[in-house]
Amino acid sequence: MITSIKIVVVSTLENPREAGNETYRNKDALKGNGFRWDPTITAWTIDADKFGVATSVIRYVNSGYKWDSRKNTWMEPAGDSKLEDLIQKIEDLPDFVMGDANISRSQELAIKIENFIKQLADAVQVKRHLVKLRNI
Repeated sequence: MITSIKIVVVSTLENPREAGNETYRNKDALKGNGFRWDPTITAWTIDADKFGVATSVIRYVNSGYKWDSRKNTWMEPAGDSKLEDLIQKIEDLPDFVMGDANISRSQELAIKIENFIKQLADAVQVKRHLVKLRNI
């Protein structure tokens, strides 16, 4: 009996329990994209001719995307809401400062705040890209 060549998906985490939890958390994404659980090797597999699908799924999972099994599509990762709230409040500062007549040199302060926001946003964007690259 000839069996087809399979791609085996396993976690790179060293702790066996954490590794099992990682693949279990992503089982819906794996199942929804054609992977099958092989109990003899206790791992998810997919036929080798589905290499493109396999690499795409792994990229999405490593980038923090979640599989919506009801819609059969990927959902973008939710950002850190505390960080997003902080950034939003910082972005609102220039308007707050400009609206306060009691603050001297409000225009100069508003410009400095806007420049700080741009630098912060750039730093956050760079960090997100580094995390994505590390997970590829």
